[in-house]
Amino acid sequence: MANAEPSPLASSREKTNGSKLNRLLIDGGTTVLRKIFDRHHPPANLSSSLNANYYTLHNLLRRRVLNGHQWGKLFPPGRIPDSNTFDITLLFLLLTNICGLSLPNRMAYQAIP
Repeated sequence: MANAEPSPLASSREKTNGSKLNRLLIDGGTTVLRKIFDRHHPPANLSSSLNANYYTLHNLLRRRVLNGHQWGKLFPPGRIPDSNTFDITLLFLLLTNICGLSLPNRMAYQAIP
């Protein structure tokens, strides 16, 4: 009688820890990015800040860097935008495209031989 392989859906300590780490990075990272974004574009002025950067944002939409769902969060019809609805991807795009923050230098993270 051959041993049956474990199901890929079976829980394990490693999978549970990986899920917890993933949640910490996404949820915690989103919170940190939102706080930084809100410092650059305070919630009270968010609508006017986005309108001031409309050309840049529309160019990102045209180039398909931003998708329609994200665009709807930036310019919700009949409502005021709220950074609490922005996910980690949208916050990262905004920080690097309208807040003047640059991407980290990849060389700084490579291991030194």
